Amino acid sequence: GRGLFSMFKRNKSKGPDSGDSGDSPTSSKGSPTITASTPKGKSDAVTRLFDQVGLPTIFGLLGYDDPDVRLHAIKVVANLAAEERHQMEIVREGGLPALYKVIRISNDEATRRIAAGAIANLAMNETIQERLVTDGALKLIVNLAEMTEDVQTKRMVAGGIANLCGNPAVQPRIISEGGLDCLLAFADSETPHPDVQSQVARGFANFAKCDASSAKKLVEKGVLPFIVSFSAMTDLPQIKRHADMAMAYISMH
Repeated sequence: GRGLFSMFKRNKSKGPDSGDSGDSPTSSKGSPTITASTPKGKSDAVTRLFDQVGLPTIFGLLGYDDPDVRLHAIKVVANLAAEERHQMEIVREGGLPALYKVIRISNDEATRRIAAGAIANLAMNETIQERLVTDGALKLIVNLAEMTEDVQTKRMVAGGIANLCGNPAVQPRIISEGGLDCLLAFADSETPHPDVQSQVARGFANFAKCDASSAKKLVEKGVLPFIVSFSAMTDLPQIKRHADMAMAYISMH
């Protein structure tokens, strides 16, 4: 795992790639991920379960009638999705439709939150990003953002969009499918939360870094006042750092 991106307790021992430990805001690999901060024994149990039953069985449990079963299964998938070695395997074994379905059918906030976190984890992998957008994952998490008042679900959604923002191939879809509008809505929230704002600022920086046209699109969408506002948050250094990077990219282009 590479740090945490979740309702779970932060675990600072994850190493220098943790999203909270000074990584470049434009590094998709260094972005926060969702992993359960579980004791070693429980973590081993997840690995054993995965080894014994395999991914297709775990994906099957995501469609199970019992919401508790779905919740446990999605936690396993989210933990696996945090590790690069499992990401392509999840896609190959049919994990994306199962993930999308669990968001659509579940009324449980925790299940939807962790499913959005699993998508955000997969969105760290550049080889999966275009597939996620083409499949409708972006639209799905944007819709989820409109349905929820839960801060950590919003954080998952913002983080997933931020991970996609650094890929110029999907930027037109991020604009047309409401991804950028979603980040703007979070930025303009009447009840802002630093965890969400940090992901929003990271998304703006990722988007602006690509080229001059990307930076221009951000300015045209009205993002600049929010970046300036974030940059003034001296008491929230991580948000300020991402915003400063975004401003630097915009001025460079």
